[in-house]
Amino acid sequence: IAGKASLFATVTNTGTAPLTATLSSAYGTVGVGTVASGASVSKTIATRTASIDAGRVTLTVQGSATPVTADYRAVSCR
Repeated sequence: IAGKASLFATVTNTGTAPLTATLSSAYGTVGVGTVASGASVSKTIATRTASIDAGRVTLTVQGSATPVTADYRAVSCR
């Protein structure tokens, strides 16, 4: 996706049991799948635009009432 900004997030499971989760942002939602205890998974969310404003990615873990968030900075590929 040349000339387009992408969001890249890494999910690390620090718990003792596998987890299943989704990542969401203003640019869409992507399934993380099942992440084993101690493992990490990286995912990309395509923005389909050359620049993005600062925002937040939200990780929702099945079975957890509290989502985890991470902020990202504005970026431009122009």
